[in-house]
Amino acid sequence: MRFPHSIILGHIHAKKENSGNRPRYADKPNVHNGVPNQQTPISPDCDPKFGVFGAAEATPGFWAKRAIECKWKRGLIASLTRGSLLYRLIRMPLRREPVLQLNSKNLKRSHPNSSQFDRQIGFHKTNIEALVGQAVGELLDENSCCDSCAKLDGKFANCVRVPGMVACPNCHFDRHGIRCSFAKEEKEANVPIPRKRGLEAMLEKMSNLYDLEYKKLKLGEAPRDIVAKKRRLAMAIMEEAEGIGCI
Repeated sequence: MRFPHSIILGHIHAKKENSGNRPRYADKPNVHNGVPNQQTPISPDCDPKFGVFGAAEATPGFWAKRAIECKWKRGLIASLTRGSLLYRLIRMPLRREPVLQLNSKNLKRSHPNSSQFDRQIGFHKTNIEALVGQAVGELLDENSCCDSCAKLDGKFANCVRVPGMVACPNCHFDRHGIRCSFAKEEKEANVPIPRKRGLEAMLEKMSNLYDLEYKKLKLGEAPRDIVAKKRRLAMAIMEEAEGIGCI
């Protein structure tokens, strides 16, 4: 049975009109790569705040609470995995509202609105970790911040330190942690001791720790972590010295 040509054309036109009324992912503010965001739509009134480097802390607001909720698709599994960085971060008390650096070199958009910023955060797990870290970390002043933050290379207006994060959240964002001077210092302080050099290598590492401690004291940073490492290394030196008959 053949249908009249006019009926077939009418059916095609109707199908095109119906498809044109369907909402597209690109038109939705909380959709990334064709996957709907699992959080509720963001109001335009929740646009992120901007400030110059070293801006005063703001009371935890929308983005601090959204960070702790952590319902972005790329962070859901990590936030529920005991022992993961994100799992530990979202359980720390909130200290401030994350503020974006007004003159940052890292801002791909000069002034992203709430939906654009939300997509930037949900793009990668490290971005979620950085946002949470910025809300819960210990605030550093301009004399103790990392070298990258001092150069305005970070996305946020403040440099903070977070237990468990080698780099500061500013450098951690977009997986740029390798550039953070905190990460470089940590790497230098944890260089493995060559077995062939034995006691001589241990004493050299102890000397390096003293140099690092002096540097931190000069910057006004408490060297608590270095003191603990010195104690452990001193015990290892004593055991090694006893083992080779030096003492």
